[in-house]
Amino acid sequence: MYSRATREQFAIAYARTGKANKALIHVLGKERAERMKPHTLRARASDLLNHYEVVELIEQEKAEMQKRGEVLPHYQGRTWRSDLYCKDKPEAEPKSTPTPRITLADIKGGKMLLRALQGVIVRQTRVTQL
Repeated sequence: MYSRATREQFAIAYARTGKANKALIHVLGKERAERMKPHTLRARASDLLNHYEVVELIEQEKAEMQKRGEVLPHYQGRTWRSDLYCKDKPEAEPKSTPTPRITLADIKGGKMLLRALQGVIVRQTRVTQL
């Protein structure tokens, strides 16, 4: 993870630009950012954007920008982590599809098995009646 100073600079740059990749490139510098692969750069920017301290710093910077009367840019959507969701809200239950009923007659060799079971039941009832 990056240092606190880097996180603060990233938060300010993101609040001003609205793009996480560009903010990280600005903070790290072009030389260092060009050595990173594009997917690594996106991953590091996403990690910073999801860091709780950075989120607070971004919100503070946005509030200060609004007080100064600056126009806020259109921000990229954050990646929401499922382990941070509120436990108070009920989650949507997945839709259950009804399972089809299968009888012994539907199974290969099931009719023969069904006749054998019926024979056992008949014999059991004869024994219990005696």
